[in-house]
Amino acid sequence: MKLTELLNEVSLTPKAAKFLDAIQIHDRGIKDLKHITVDASPQGNWSVYYKGKRLGTVNARLLDDETIRKYGLEHYEHSYFGKHESVNEVESPRGDTQVIKVLNDIVKNHSALKIKDQKTGKVVMVDVQSANAVLKTYDALSSANKSKYINSGMKKMVDFAWDVMGKS
Repeated sequence: MKLTELLNEVSLTPKAAKFLDAIQIHDRGIKDLKHITVDASPQGNWSVYYKGKRLGTVNARLLDDETIRKYGLEHYEHSYFGKHESVNEVESPRGDTQVIKVLNDIVKNHSALKIKDQKTGKVVMVDVQSANAVLKTYDALSSANKSKYINSGMKKMVDFAWDVMGKS
């Protein structure tokens, strides 16, 4: 099927049509964007998923946020909170164990997540190194101080962890 035929058939924007053409290199059986989702890769490109399985990576210039929103291409994974949420944004974790689970997940998957700070309500990006520093600091604290540390909010936890490690 030619690109122009595809545009006429499903009325994709030119940018979406070029993206679809690029992912068909990985799998010629893909005819539309119905089961396609994307997630930003650490290198600034887009990781492409087909029916939940990673298909490959495409250049960042092929997609923009408007196209992703228009066609519902945001990649979702099951979260700790009992519902599907964006990989890039997680609700505010509730309780000590939830915060630690989310941070352990960041370290385990070598990824970064935007987490809603439980104290300030602001969305904070937590990278692998920061999550690891927070976890090590948390493990070193006494039982009495662990709860205070968690309740201080994600930004203060990260700042304190880097202060303790001498890297701020």
